[in-house]
Amino acid sequence: MVNKILKPTILISIVTIFSRLIGYLRDIIIAFFTGTSSLSDLVFITLKIFSFVNVLFGYNQISPPLVRVYTKFKNYKKEENNFINFSFSFFIFSSLFIFIIVSFVYFFSDVIIQYSFQTLDDELSQLYSTNLRIIIICCPIIFMESILIAILRTKYIFVPVSFLPIIINFVLIFFLLISDKFFNNYLQFTSFALVIATILQLIFLTFFIKFRIKFLNFKKIKFKKEIFETYKALILSVGLGVLLLLTNVYAMIVSSAVEGNISYIYYSNRIYYIVIDIFGASLGYVVLTRITELIKQKETIQINHLKKMAYLYIIYTAIPFSIGLYIFSDLLIQLLFQRGNFDEISTYNTSIVLKSYLYGIPALAYCLFMNSLYMANSKYVKLFYITFIYFILCIFLIRILFNEYGVSHIGYSLSISAWVYAFLLSYFSKDQIICMFDFDMILNLFKTFIYSIGSLSIVFGISKILEISSLKEFVLCILIAIIIYFIFLFIFEKQNLSNLKRLFN
Repeated sequence: MVNKILKPTILISIVTIFSRLIGYLRDIIIAFFTGTSSLSDLVFITLKIFSFVNVLFGYNQISPPLVRVYTKFKNYKKEENNFINFSFSFFIFSSLFIFIIVSFVYFFSDVIIQYSFQTLDDELSQLYSTNLRIIIICCPIIFMESILIAILRTKYIFVPVSFLPIIINFVLIFFLLISDKFFNNYLQFTSFALVIATILQLIFLTFFIKFRIKFLNFKKIKFKKEIFETYKALILSVGLGVLLLLTNVYAMIVSSAVEGNISYIYYSNRIYYIVIDIFGASLGYVVLTRITELIKQKETIQINHLKKMAYLYIIYTAIPFSIGLYIFSDLLIQLLFQRGNFDEISTYNTSIVLKSYLYGIPALAYCLFMNSLYMANSKYVKLFYITFIYFILCIFLIRILFNEYGVSHIGYSLSISAWVYAFLLSYFSKDQIICMFDFDMILNLFKTFIYSIGSLSIVFGISKILEISSLKEFVLCILIAIIIYFIFLFIFEKQNLSNLKRLFN
């Protein structure tokens, strides 16, 4: 049987790595021109505003409820017509809500920016407001993308979505280079680049749908039961995404009074989230569709096997990578960003912030996977309440740790909260079809931590002796660490590795 989970997960992870490399190239260009200053803060806040639009209308929040509806349409007669008619009706009814939001933000952008960033001067505040008005145009485009992605997920076509960030990064790089050369202030063109990128993303996705173009009958537009149920799930799903995003946004806002703090947090998150996206988010993205089908078919045995192997996949990857990033954080930031206006002080401050974040990588990667399991099982309300607890704890700890220790300790607040979040998601899954609460999970977590520390300590010792100074030497050390780590797994975890070979067949 063709592997429906592991193969697309690995492909998405590979493309995600490539996308991140291009993203780092984009950040290197930004770092070269702006360093860590109020100018770089402006660029990153513009990107964060775009991220917030994606939370409200993007596929991570919009497509999971739609996948459940489209799964019901599968194997029905006239499957294609069901997809098209439902999608068109859903978009028409949603357009009114989108129009209200876009109009409100467009006309009150100045007030929104002034309220959110009270320490900005008038010139920067006006520039933030202009970027916000331009970015809000992306809302209906991103919403259409989310619908298309939901259809693709239902058909087990996962990989195209991982190319979407690549499109954005290429367009941003092009605009940054061209604007800096031909215009006095290139920062105001970031939002224009994002609008163009979203249009290109929509065109890219339409090539994979393979639906026949038809003239839609507006008389068939009806507010059906499926649409009502989807909206109920969407409210919670979007709320969930907003809470997760606001934790980092709040950290930026709290520290924004000191020039460069936003940039330190941004650069740290760029490295921090690569492991989470590759090994947690990508797996959860693929698993949601498969779990939804298994729940519909009541395949309890397959569900239990899938969840166990998925957990092993996460800890076997996220833990060693997070420890490796912690050990080599200073060197990695230096090799990636230290050039132009990004000096040694920027490298030092960014590495301190990054280390405080890295403690929570395994927990948050696991949480993103668990979110998909809760959504597949239609436990949106419970998931929202648990995430709200995580959000409140994050805000509370960010405020305390920042006031006491400054920006260097902000990451600890998210790390502590992530482990609490992981525990709550596991504990409250006990009464569900997908239970992720047993002693073996803790034992496997502890053993993987030991294997990772052992392999990376050896390589860290070698790196100190050889005094690594180039990216090529750094990559070589990481490859040696991976080989040693897998030797440990082959010796002590042979049975689990054997099961992972047959992952989710």
